[in-house]
Amino acid sequence: MGAPNNQHEVAIATRRYRTAKAIPATLLDHVTVCIEEGLYQEALSLLTSCLTAGNGTSRPALVPPSRVLAVTATLTVHPSMTTRTSSKDKHAAAEEAVRYLTHLESLVGAKNARFRFAFHFQRSEDLRANRARSRRALDSDEQEVESFRCVYAGQQSLWSQAEDFWHMVGWALNCSVAHKQRWHRWKFLLDVLLDALWENDLLEANTQQYGDELEEDAFDDTMLAQCLETVGAGRNNKRRIMRAILADGSSKSVAEFGQIWENETAGPKVVQPQKKRRKLDIEHGDYGDYDMNSDDEMDVKPHQPSTQQSTMDDDVSTPETVAGLGDLDAIRIRQRCLALLAQLCVARPEAFLSIEDLFDLYVEFLRTLPLRLFQDLVMGLGAYLGEDSQSSLYQMLLRPSIDATAPVYNKNELTQDDFEAHFAPYAANSSSLSENVKVSLIVEDSLRLLWKAGMLSYTEELRRTVTRGIAARKEKVNADGRRKTDDGTYEEECLRLSSSRLVMLLDIIQHAQ
Repeated sequence: MGAPNNQHEVAIATRRYRTAKAIPATLLDHVTVCIEEGLYQEALSLLTSCLTAGNGTSRPALVPPSRVLAVTATLTVHPSMTTRTSSKDKHAAAEEAVRYLTHLESLVGAKNARFRFAFHFQRSEDLRANRARSRRALDSDEQEVESFRCVYAGQQSLWSQAEDFWHMVGWALNCSVAHKQRWHRWKFLLDVLLDALWENDLLEANTQQYGDELEEDAFDDTMLAQCLETVGAGRNNKRRIMRAILADGSSKSVAEFGQIWENETAGPKVVQPQKKRRKLDIEHGDYGDYDMNSDDEMDVKPHQPSTQQSTMDDDVSTPETVAGLGDLDAIRIRQRCLALLAQLCVARPEAFLSIEDLFDLYVEFLRTLPLRLFQDLVMGLGAYLGEDSQSSLYQMLLRPSIDATAPVYNKNELTQDDFEAHFAPYAANSSSLSENVKVSLIVEDSLRLLWKAGMLSYTEELRRTVTRGIAARKEKVNADGRRKTDDGTYEEECLRLSSSRLVMLLDIIQHAQ
């Protein structure tokens, strides 16, 4: 099958952004004062007005320096602005920060907004190199950081607290399973950052791939390159990225990708109402409030969540929580991360891995997923990965899973002849019901991909090989005499439905020809 292609690449090629210029000094001073005084809504309202002024015209959009964007990103997720406060004003400011970053990325684009200078992690080992690059490109921003008096620009900044991009991704996805309230905040920021990585940094990578003239280090200065700088060489270091993408809220995962801020998952504090002061009457032994513990006057206790909330937010996840990978938004973001790396490796293999080595790493982690997670995560990857890359991944997933009697397949471009000879007629290499369902699902989708690509012609031999595979998988499973569980019942139904869809797909291909 041909070169990788997907909807994101089309969006990259066709989207048109407004040009940008720096916000005027007087307006920046006003924004700075508002932020330093904690008037975040006022600051964000002014920034939004500057951004949208002249929209629909050729006038450049007014954007703030990177230090303001870094604070804005922190406001979207910091617990004191979101889940650890009951303040409606703070909640509104956090929501406004999300809206502003989303609008900024969609109207101006990550490159024009200079996200790569705002969103870099100061705790990474490459801090000095990052600062040097940023200083060369944007001296004024770097010089102004020291004078920016805001707690969210310093020690409490997201970019100071998180170790690197993958620590943030891992913790956020842990929250998607174990801390749902925190996940509600993190997912918005992850979407903005992934949009920036897709629409700016992959554009740089793809442009260089196809030979356009660019500065030699153009990609090296992107945010995506910075995200990969902390990974290090060697397969073991690359595995950390996969563990972050598949973070499941378990105690092991939380130990590796822990909370960004101390007590991040705590709820709002509840201030006890002040007690009415009792009258002092020494003659009758009534000492009023003087015989009470002074601490009781300002008794501030952490909010105690309900039993259901406690179970949900426990770092040591129950079997029910680790059975999944979060909600649909979490699955989508995991898929986007996997697809992002795949597209990078196609365009710039020297920046990370060859696509074959990357997919080999994917197989190591994805092949052993429970069936339900395999269906949700892997079988839906095509929407982000692209049909050709999806087909290549399927081939690599099948190679270690298919029956040992199947001929060895070492090519990388699937054809109808290869499909019939190496994959379609075979069961899994074990009698596991789950493994045979996975093989059936991959064979089914591979057949569909070949047909959509116009690389399939109906023949009786095609029907015979597919039908043989259906029978082989059924026979392999029936050889396993172990007692079926509820999961087994679900898996049996999945195998039956997949087999039925294969036969139906053959009928459709036959009649469409």
